[in-house]
Amino acid sequence: MVELEGRGATLSLIPAIQKHVAVFAIGPSTVRRQGARGVVAAAQDFLAEVSLRSFARGTEASFRRSLDSATEDLVRCFQSRRGAGGSRESA
Repeated sequence: MVELEGRGATLSLIPAIQKHVAVFAIGPSTVRRQGARGVVAAAQDFLAEVSLRSFARGTEASFRRSLDSATEDLVRCFQSRRGAGGSRESA
C-alpha cells in the first residue's frame, strides 16, 4: 500500500486522492444559494468517505442502485446538518 504523509497524518493513496477530488469538485460556487451553512463541508466530507467499491458493480442496474443509495445518504447528511444548525422546518 502506498502511503502519503501530510498535516500530521498518514493517509493511504486512494483515500487521499478521494479527499482531494471531493474538496476541489465541491466548492462554494457549486452549491451557492442551495441551503444552509455547512452544505459544502458536508458534501466534501461525504464524498471523501463514500465507499467507491459500492459503485464497482457488474451491471448498469446495480450501479444505478448504488448511485441512488449514495444520493439518498447524501441528502440525509444535508438534512442532519440543517437540523444541527437550528434552521426552521416547515410544518
